[in-house]
Amino acid sequence: MVGRCTPARRAVGNYFDWHLVDGRLQLQVADVVGAGASAPTIAACVRILLRVISQDSDHQRATDRAAAGIRALLGNAGAFVTAFAATLDPATGTLTYVLAGHGMAVVLGVDGSHRRLASSGPSLGLSSAYGTGWQVRTTTVVPGQTLLVLSDGFLELDSDPEAQELVDQALEQVAARYRGGIDAHQAVELVTAWAVTQDHPIDITVLALHRTLV
Repeated sequence: MVGRCTPARRAVGNYFDWHLVDGRLQLQVADVVGAGASAPTIAACVRILLRVISQDSDHQRATDRAAAGIRALLGNAGAFVTAFAATLDPATGTLTYVLAGHGMAVVLGVDGSHRRLASSGPSLGLSSAYGTGWQVRTTTVVPGQTLLVLSDGFLELDSDPEAQELVDQALEQVAARYRGGIDAHQAVELVTAWAVTQDHPIDITVLALHRTLV
């Protein structure tokens, strides 16, 4: 497991986190958007909130509690949070996750393929006009595969189709280059180096998890 935040300015509202709860791995990548200089403080509060809520074994209930807590935390600040929060069962590779907002999560395969994980719903903290439900989703990360989570900084926040296509092309090149699997360190190094060459306009965060072959 490897993570990295690369700031474009001093006030960094991105973070990544992982910890064990009852033998299961809890993963987080989140970005506080629109909070200005308050972003680091809000991000720290979001991190604590999600850590506490992750102890709830009912994933849908935990998601609803997180959404309500973040909405109360942000108030009328006009900010919102894009987030990936997941639970991985190390024994089976089952990944139960919520992907809220414009971030991206992909699974890089040993055959040179890459598979994007489906979104769960809108960013957290937005008004109800943007939607109020987040679908808890499940997938599997098999031995040899690498889960790669990218903050919305890789998509320049606006979900422009051209930006998403550019990222998809870069991930396809990474996956094809490392047939047989890519480890977490390599994945983080490659995507971060690529983002820096693109003069990323906002902070970026990447988290990678590799399931080793037995």
